[in-house]
Amino acid sequence: MNAAKEFAVDVFQPRELLWIRLEEVEKSEDDLHWILTLSWAEESNTTALIKAVGSAASVPREYKVFHVDRRTGEVEAMKIREGLE
Repeated sequence: MNAAKEFAVDVFQPRELLWIRLEEVEKSEDDLHWILTLSWAEESNTTALIKAVGSAASVPREYKVFHVDRRTGEVEAMKIREGLE
């Protein structure tokens, strides 16, 4: 998970990713990759909504799927994940 998290933080900078959470983990059918779904809130969406609603639970989250090489730990792909909310 660390490789995917670091990759996301690097790719999306300078935006701050808040409350990064591991949602799903599975092995690819060929056993060569971990397929990880991570979610997070972005700072720009967060502050105003928390002030308005009073809870971080209602903040929209971004979902991304990462394909990580099981042998090297290198992130080889990242895709948008839809349909988890």
